[in-house]
Amino acid sequence: LSTRVVTDMVAVIQENSRTIRQTLSLLQGKAKNRYTNTEHS
Repeated sequence: LSTRVVTDMVAVIQENSRTIRQTLSLLQGKAKNRYTNTEHS
């Protein structure tokens, strides 16, 4: 493995983890909204 390949892999992994974190926080927000909505109704 060349250094460039490793650097590219690290960059891709960091990008993926950022996307995953955003998706998780979005899902958590939706779940929270659904929970408060059912609580009020």
